[in-house]
Amino acid sequence: MNIESQSSILGKMKRRSLSPVDLLIDLMDRIEKYDRDIQSYVTLNESAMKHAEKAEKQYNNGEVIGSLEGIPLSVKDLMDTANLITTYGNAYFRSNVPKKMQELFKTF
Repeated sequence: MNIESQSSILGKMKRRSLSPVDLLIDLMDRIEKYDRDIQSYVTLNESAMKHAEKAEKQYNNGEVIGSLEGIPLSVKDLMDTANLITTYGNAYFRSNVPKKMQELFKTF
């Protein structure tokens, strides 16, 4: 995967030369390959593939969708993410699973 801008990736998705599912698979492969050494991810959202598949269907159907639709998003582990482990960067909270999503994330 090359580093590209959001607008470049979205353009490829709209032209169907890149699929949200393929982008997510590539990202997950990179996380699996490198994260055991750098430990930058606390939790991976198990429903990410469902979201990518939904975005891909929307692109394939020509539906108008949001400007981040189909782009995987990493969130700093300092804000509540509903139903996902959120540690606030502290091992004491390693079992913390907030019930509510931080208001900021609701727009995504």
